[in-house]
Amino acid sequence: MFSKATGDPSGNSGGRTTVTLDIVDYEGTLTVTDPALLAQTLLAGIGSGKAYGCGMLTLARPAS
Repeated sequence: MFSKATGDPSGNSGGRTTVTLDIVDYEGTLTVTDPALLAQTLLAGIGSGKAYGCGMLTLARPAS
């Protein structure tokens, strides 16, 4: 899924600065080759949109 979010980061309706984020949801199978790096990435998140609620990673075991 791909979407675009646009808004004023200050929350003011007359905002002078607009932030536009491209938001993507990925679904698939992950093979972990570096468990320590995965743990660090899960804690820190990814991407520049973290300050706007993006960048969270959610992992689940595959359905059996």
